[in-house]
Amino acid sequence: MGVIATFSYPAWAAAYPELANANGQYPDGSPWSMTDTVATMLWTDAGLPGGFFRNDGAGPCNDVNTQASILNKITAHLAALWIRRQRDSEMAFIVGRISGGNQGGVSGSFQNEYAPNTPQWWQQTAYGSDAWAQCAQFRGARFVPGHVRQMNAPWPFSY
Repeated sequence: MGVIATFSYPAWAAAYPELANANGQYPDGSPWSMTDTVATMLWTDAGLPGGFFRNDGAGPCNDVNTQASILNKITAHLAALWIRRQRDSEMAFIVGRISGGNQGGVSGSFQNEYAPNTPQWWQQTAYGSDAWAQCAQFRGARFVPGHVRQMNAPWPFSY
């Protein structure tokens, strides 16, 4: 029913240069950067069965270009979250917008006011929001017509 898309790091890096070129240092001074290996790992995570958007040929998407587009956006979302964790591990898991803050004594408050039935996890980045919107067409129920049964038909049944 579905299709299998393949990951192209050069195409992904061209679409998301702000993520592909990200680098920095850990608190201990050792460097980190978004590499082809990390991006490929995130793409694989994005397409696992039972994961975000399965990429094993049994998913809901029948168009390889749409499949690749959605998986690229999900990979970008996962990459943005990964980069955020690398840059500031204390702020990595905050969900929502900053609604208030103080400087003396350092405090902050966050609000998460997203539409009902919209997972806030996807709204943490613009990439996740785009992926969620693009996947909307695949979240509905599908009608699969069954056998049409004729009542009071002469024996043997004729269709």
